[in-house]
Amino acid sequence: MRPLTIISLLCMLALVCPASAARYAHRPFVTGEAFLAFSPAGRESYATGILDGLLMAPYLGAPLARAAQLNACLGSKNDAELAGLLSDYLRQHAEERRYEMPSVTLRALTALCGAEPPP
Repeated sequence: MRPLTIISLLCMLALVCPASAARYAHRPFVTGEAFLAFSPAGRESYATGILDGLLMAPYLGAPLARAAQLNACLGSKNDAELAGLLSDYLRQHAEERRYEMPSVTLRALTALCGAEPPP
């Protein structure tokens, strides 16, 4: 593609899909507090996305056994249940709300599913 065409497409996308600058003005990740402020549908989408990312980690070099353990622990949960697990963890651990959700999610899932993969 020509550079002018690419620039035009990017400008159109910026107009059609505006960024939510108010929510992400200075933080690269959503905090626990911001997660709890999402609508139920937003929490479900976020929880599903972050779990999908964790399950894809072996493609980036993470141990397959850890992803398999996580999948076995959470495989029967739907997106509402996943969001509920994270929301409950944050309600029970109010001190965690100031931290970014990737770290909070790992701690919540470690508490739920265990820290070590089965032998």
